[in-house]
Amino acid sequence: MLKFGIGRRPKPKGFDYIPRFYDPVKEDLEKRISKYKNNSSDHNPTDVEALKERIKYGMHNKMHYDPALKKKETKASNIRLVYIIFVLSLITYAILQSDKLAYIIQVLKK
Repeated sequence: MLKFGIGRRPKPKGFDYIPRFYDPVKEDLEKRISKYKNNSSDHNPTDVEALKERIKYGMHNKMHYDPALKKKETKASNIRLVYIIFVLSLITYAILQSDKLAYIIQVLKK
């Protein structure tokens, strides 16, 4: 076969993909180590970002790694919901049984 053409053909572009791996255990360990390194050397009580990060990290660990706390919070939430439903149903019953509601309806019809 004859190759006709002007100039050289362009080479295909290379593929520069560098795979990256996520290791949550390693990331958690690095966060804990950096937290203690920062606390020992230069502790700045006005560093708001570090304080926010510590609070966020603590709450994340409490909720994800303590099943007893999660179960306790869920139980308290369910009991609170039952109390609210009970109180609202008592209020609704009292309103529906009162004569004032019938009087208000009659006044509005006129």
